[in-house]
Amino acid sequence: MKTLSGRINRVMVVAALGGTLALSARAEKMDAEIHTVVIQKLEQSLEETREDSNLSLRPVRARLADLYAERARLRAMNEAEANCSECKGALDDRQRALRLYDVVLSEAPSKNRGPLMLQMAQMRELNGEFKKAEGLYDQLVTEGKNKHSNDFLAEAYVGRAEARFARGEMVRAQGDFEEAYKLVKQGRKGQILSRIAWCHLNRGNQGEAVRTLVRILETPQLLTRESSTGMSYDASFHDDIARDLATFFARGDVGRREIRQIESLAPDTSKKETLRHFASECERLGQKKAAIEVWAVEANYESTPAERLETKVRIAQIRFDLGEKKEALLGMRGALADWGNSGCTDAEICSGLKLRLRNLVIAWNRSEKKQPSSLLADAYLAYVGHFQDDMEMTIWAAEVARAQKRYATAASLFYKSALLASTSKEKGAGKILESGLVGEVEMAEISKDLKTRELSYDHYLKLNPNGAIASKVRYQRAHVAYERGDMNEASRRFYEFAASGSCRSGSGSKETHKLCIQAADLDLDALVGIKAHATVQTRGIEYARAFPARSQEYSKISRTAVLKQAEGKEPSVAIAKLAEADFTGATTAERVHYLKTYLALTERARDIEGTRRAAETLAKTKGISTGDYELALAKQAWAAEMALDFERAYSLTQKMKLGSMRADDRAMKLALLAELAGRNPKPHELEFLRVSRDGFQKALMQAKIVRASRYPLVEFAKFERNLRSHPALMANLGLDVFARTGNISFARRMLSSRQVASEPAGRVVARELFLRDFLPIERSLARHRLNSASDSLVQRTLSERIRLLQSAETNANQAIHAQDWSAQIVALSVLSRENERIYHDILQLPAPKKLKGKELTKYERLVEANARGYLRKHEQIDKKLNGLWVDAASQRQLERDYRQANPMVRSLIAAELRRVADLAPTGVRTQIEDSLRNGAQMPSERQVAEARREAKEQPFSTMTLSKLRELEVVRGRETMVAYLDARLLKLKSASGAMGERQ
Repeated sequence: MKTLSGRINRVMVVAALGGTLALSARAEKMDAEIHTVVIQKLEQSLEETREDSNLSLRPVRARLADLYAERARLRAMNEAEANCSECKGALDDRQRALRLYDVVLSEAPSKNRGPLMLQMAQMRELNGEFKKAEGLYDQLVTEGKNKHSNDFLAEAYVGRAEARFARGEMVRAQGDFEEAYKLVKQGRKGQILSRIAWCHLNRGNQGEAVRTLVRILETPQLLTRESSTGMSYDASFHDDIARDLATFFARGDVGRREIRQIESLAPDTSKKETLRHFASECERLGQKKAAIEVWAVEANYESTPAERLETKVRIAQIRFDLGEKKEALLGMRGALADWGNSGCTDAEICSGLKLRLRNLVIAWNRSEKKQPSSLLADAYLAYVGHFQDDMEMTIWAAEVARAQKRYATAASLFYKSALLASTSKEKGAGKILESGLVGEVEMAEISKDLKTRELSYDHYLKLNPNGAIASKVRYQRAHVAYERGDMNEASRRFYEFAASGSCRSGSGSKETHKLCIQAADLDLDALVGIKAHATVQTRGIEYARAFPARSQEYSKISRTAVLKQAEGKEPSVAIAKLAEADFTGATTAERVHYLKTYLALTERARDIEGTRRAAETLAKTKGISTGDYELALAKQAWAAEMALDFERAYSLTQKMKLGSMRADDRAMKLALLAELAGRNPKPHELEFLRVSRDGFQKALMQAKIVRASRYPLVEFAKFERNLRSHPALMANLGLDVFARTGNISFARRMLSSRQVASEPAGRVVARELFLRDFLPIERSLARHRLNSASDSLVQRTLSERIRLLQSAETNANQAIHAQDWSAQIVALSVLSRENERIYHDILQLPAPKKLKGKELTKYERLVEANARGYLRKHEQIDKKLNGLWVDAASQRQLERDYRQANPMVRSLIAAELRRVADLAPTGVRTQIEDSLRNGAQMPSERQVAEARREAKEQPFSTMTLSKLRELEVVRGRETMVAYLDARLLKLKSASGAMGERQ
């Protein structure tokens, strides 16, 4: 919110009105030190002189107050110049002056009170005592014209209005300004009226605010101020009001009418600046189209090329902000064309315009970061075409051209940015040099033109011979010769690269080393192409020495091509080829390499016997590394596992250090093999629990230990804390333990966890508890009979029956809420049967003997009506039951759970199935009974032995492994089931990977 020129101006107005300030007018000639001397004398005089009826000290106090006020003003100016925020001299003087003025005011006649009160109010404001200052203004206004002149009243209204304005009380502030307007002289009316306009604006009356300022601008008298020579035109005030009008217009809808009005009302001397302010305000407040029109008018008042350029650049920016990117590009091009034709001589303006254009293009780039447009590319080209020394924008232009697939343009710009960076001392020039050259290389490679590529490689090596991809560039430069079929030149370049210090010393990066190897490979390949066999032999040995990691391969190339022929062949073909190889004179490392290659091939060919023999040979080879020995043992163990020879697999695995495995993985593997081999896995299981940091894996092992224990409840208690962190695992384990022990309290404790109770296994336990809890209610209902020996016995036994029915209904609702199929079947079947029974029982009750005739008939009808409610409930429940019986999915899931459960849990579910079968319709009962008969058959030893034989003969057949798994599930051999699951999963993964390769 805008204020007047300042409260100090009002002090000057008060001074001009006369009063005690006339004394301080002369004191302005004194400096602070003289004031201090006079003040000290007057203070002493005031202290020593006693006031009585013959002697008044009021003039002395008034004079002393004025001196303090004047010295405060001088000190305040000095403090401001010294930028002293903690100096208190001026504040102390004002406070002393105010204390004296308080006394003077109480003694002053009415005609002198106005100036004093205004002076005190102003000083209160300077002290930050705004409420007290406002209180003085209120007092002046309240005392009114009877005690004060219009001039003093006007200043009081203005002072109070400013205070209210500052607090945002626009309605009350406007009222005070309007009262002041009626009282002030012509020279101040314009200023007051401008404050009224600001009040209108801040109250949301933009139209009235505008009309008020237009009135000021169209009324010459309102643009004057009073001076020592009389009324005179105030040019500064005129400028301010025109600028305010521009600000006000920008708050509303701006059209040509408003623009013309600003143009006509603004002073000629500041018309351009006012229009610039108007345009900027329109921009700031989002009136972009209006801003363009204002800038167009403002252009008529521009006098220099730099100003015209600035306007065009601003309009281009606004066009961009409006989303008119095509027009923004045209404007930008026009501005740059003018710049090129007329130049730009004002360094400061030109620098700012360049920055504006740069920021415009950068902002454009940010807005299209994911998908740069063709217009953006043109904008970059326009910018870098004019400002050819901006290396950053040049490389960004190149990147946008690349995104637009303007590869030739991008390559040119990348190279240009690199050239600029090569001679620049700016920070980041080195990075741009590398990026520009890399960009040119990438564009050249996309072009697939050999000459263009070779030129880009030459540029790179010339400007940045030690750059990050210099090795790659040298390699690719050799590859260009290879691609165009110049094998002699390709071999020369590849050999030059492979023989360089970075390749031979091994000091380069992994990528460089890889390129060195590739260069050596392609050198040999090129030599083979021109049939230079002697050179192949020489360089093969040379490369074997230069690249130890590939020495075997290069030695083999020099000595024989057998292994080379075997590369890339199908396993069976490769194995046959390797059998032809003569390894006379071969090193141990070569032999190991051969055996390892052979092992890999036999394993891929699923030749278990071949893998076993090769692994045994490798293990017996002298001088092999620990890792190779471990590999040999691992392959033998694998072969033993494929043959289901777990005793041998366990023995071999125990010998292995398994250095690549974590301690917990090793312990788990040994525990698994020990159990499958029929040995005690407990030591390995405890070792796993000791070293493992994986809470879930530990929980799995703990569950396994609990299941294997003779005292599962005791073991469960040991591990319960960790098991509770894994609800699904705990639920399954809890079901097994409950099935085994039948411990109800254990089951209830387990189900105290909501997460455990929500798991499928948890729901099985909950269902079993529900059925056990429901059984006494079912039996009580079945045994209960109504006693008709007397009316009281009828009433009592009927109430008992209803209570039992309600209890059964509560349990049935629990089953419905749990959405448990079998629990609902049992509970609803009982409830249906007993509702039908009580209906018939009630109808068979004898009527009271005292009832005869109509009363008896009425009683029988009433009894029938009451009993019919139970019959309806029976029918409703039967309908619900029919829906459950047709829910084949739930029935099949229960039967599936029965078949897949371990023996202990299976017996639990079997009892449940029998209970459901007893209640089921004939067709469903038959299905359930068939499932019970088929699922209850334990496989014979002969069946298991036959399945194992097939699994040994066809170890990679998912069918034979699945068959064995099904038998082991029924037998409750969980460890074997888990092992077979892992085998099947691995086979499925391998099959998927093979399918992807095909």
